[in-house]
Amino acid sequence: MKKGFKIGLIGDNDYKKFEEKRSLISEELERIGKTRLKPSVINDALAAINASPVSEDISLEQLLKRPEIGYGFIKRFSPSEKALTADIEKQVEIQTKYSGYITRQLEMAEKLKKIAARKIPNGFDYTSVNGLSKEILGKLQHVMPTDLGQAGRIPGVTPAAVSLLLISIEKKRRHEDRKKI
Repeated sequence: MKKGFKIGLIGDNDYKKFEEKRSLISEELERIGKTRLKPSVINDALAAINASPVSEDISLEQLLKRPEIGYGFIKRFSPSEKALTADIEKQVEIQTKYSGYITRQLEMAEKLKKIAARKIPNGFDYTSVNGLSKEILGKLQHVMPTDLGQAGRIPGVTPAAVSLLLISIEKKRRHEDRKKI
């Protein structure tokens, strides 16, 4: 959105609304992370929905991470002081429930970026890679990719083949490093 606004694709009004919504979501996420409920306040309601009780104070965020609990449930015990739209409440719920998954996926994307940027040595002998099919071998020899990202974008080259390439390149590098010592 920021780039779209900077280059004039998004108007002032729309960008302002977007920023307000993002701010409200962020504030609510912070609030539910800090707000805690006592077991005496929450356990009866948890029992009513067949959820396991808590034995010590629990944050609204921890409650919302439970699969059987939605934003409406925690709102009953601690409503926001600000008027939140259903869309904002849904975003808070989604971001809370899936924050761990999203973090892992972002970390995985970073790792894949690093692997994709990994250079394939000039004159690399693809026939030395054990486990490549003749079809994939032929495609790699024809294209002669310069890095693993390019190799992975060749139609028919599987992620498993890219993994085999990575392993083979790393073995070759280690072998050459040992020769230098």
